[in-house]
Amino acid sequence: MSFEPVKPDRITWTGILPFVLMFLSGAVAVPILLGSRTLLGKLSAMAGINRWTYGVIDKLGFILLAIAWLAFTIWSQHYYDTAPDLRTTLRRFGRVMIVLVLVLVALAFAL
Repeated sequence: MSFEPVKPDRITWTGILPFVLMFLSGAVAVPILLGSRTLLGKLSAMAGINRWTYGVIDKLGFILLAIAWLAFTIWSQHYYDTAPDLRTTLRRFGRVMIVLVLVLVALAFAL
């Protein structure tokens, strides 16, 4: 019985592509994360929250937004990885990018 890891003969694009697309999706989602934090700050200021409560809301909100970003990144890698072929993977990437761009545009209008 051998305990050495099984090594593939060669690395293929179908194995690497979901991770590359995950990094691209995560990179596009970072401005959404930062813009959401700014929007949360503006909403807190409009609500008339005092500065001590604002600090707590800002820090807790950023932690929750960062957790949501991480969950999105993990989900996107799984979504790309479960595609049966390259064409489906690229379609899924296109759908996710369209949604990210729409959210980014909506966030820009809200700010």
